[in-house]
Amino acid sequence: MAKQAGRTTKAARARNERRASLYALPTYRKLLRRLALNVRRLRADREWTQEDAAHAAKMSVRQWQHVENGTANLSLISIARVLDGLGVDAEQLFRAR
Repeated sequence: MAKQAGRTTKAARARNERRASLYALPTYRKLLRRLALNVRRLRADREWTQEDAAHAAKMSVRQWQHVENGTANLSLISIARVLDGLGVDAEQLFRAR
């Protein structure tokens, strides 16, 4: 975020407001909820703790918790780490249940 002497610039605030509306899109929210539920289910199927899963995915426990809570805006790299950590393919991660 662009700052001037500890303040957020008008341009940065406007950009953040535009982005915030994208995160409210129903399709985005539904996809994020589906991903979170599937990650939680796949971890539980393995009888792993969140710490076990985070370690397998090479991410922090806090980041893993954000994934399971549906509060993480994941990059493709993070999604790939979740897939590799759980040993599943993208279809299993995004499948509707």
